[in-house]
Amino acid sequence: VDAHGALRPGQLVEVCGVGGSGKTEILMQAAVCGVMPRERRGVRFGGCESGVLLLDLDGKFDTLRLLTILNARVNEALRSAALAPEDARRLRDEVYVECVARFQTLRCHSSFDFLKALAVVERAFEAKERQQAGNQPDPGKDARGEKKTPRRLLLVDNVAAFYWTDRASRRESGAPLSLHAVHHASAAKLRDISRACRAPVIVTKGMVSAQPHGFRNRLGNGNRGARKGGKRGRGP
Repeated sequence: VDAHGALRPGQLVEVCGVGGSGKTEILMQAAVCGVMPRERRGVRFGGCESGVLLLDLDGKFDTLRLLTILNARVNEALRSAALAPEDARRLRDEVYVECVARFQTLRCHSSFDFLKALAVVERAFEAKERQQAGNQPDPGKDARGEKKTPRRLLLVDNVAAFYWTDRASRRESGAPLSLHAVHHASAAKLRDISRACRAPVIVTKGMVSAQPHGFRNRLGNGNRGARKGGKRGRGP
């Protein structure tokens, strides 16, 4: 993420790591940056004014943590502005409501729920944009005189959440879809969404271990060899 610096429309980023490595925290920071406005009443908030949709696959996304980050970012921007206390309080409430209105989440309980959610992502963005049309400033027009496309950001928390459940429940024969087919379909749909919606997509994927595949076996073989060598080196 740091290497790219900024997310561009149609870009797809996967964040991998073991549990507790901060994957969901990255999504929260991206969501807050996405929903915050650029500027209101001369106060710079540094946001993107994007509609943000989160697909929560493992149920670990903490909405309270998200709101805490949002409050901290809004208060930090207001502290740098020379506003009267009453004006700062009113602006904080307005920005807070505006930001929360841009965020939506869908909880998925299985791989098929995930596929169904991906099928309605574009409609979910459009419905939220129609709902906000009367409350948000006019996005204006671009250099060619065309109406600006609304900014969007899609977040997916842990695409590997159902991997072991799917493996355990899949029948050996006669299954309607193989495990490979389900994962291939979700990856293809994410790619299509990033192109059709021109939305950056950030997905996280949990890993069982940060060690390379086979590392533990090679380490075990080396230890056994060292023990055997030690025995040969000792006297009778």
